[in-house]
Amino acid sequence: MAIKPIDLQVNFSQMNHVSRDQAAIKNAELQQQVIAGQEIAKESVEIDSRVTRSEKSGDGPESVKDHEDR
Repeated sequence: MAIKPIDLQVNFSQMNHVSRDQAAIKNAELQQQVIAGQEIAKESVEIDSRVTRSEKSGDGPESVKDHEDR
């Protein structure tokens, strides 16, 4: 069975669609990574700008008393 020129034309046109689809998939993956990176950067800025409430310190330097009987 011989390959006719029209068969080659159809095969080449389909290969063109496949390569476009593969390029679109790679581009989509890259865009997902960029978006994820931006979200991580945004979250880290929010975490850095938060003010956290400290826990009660308990007995600290204010409870230390000097002994004057030395």
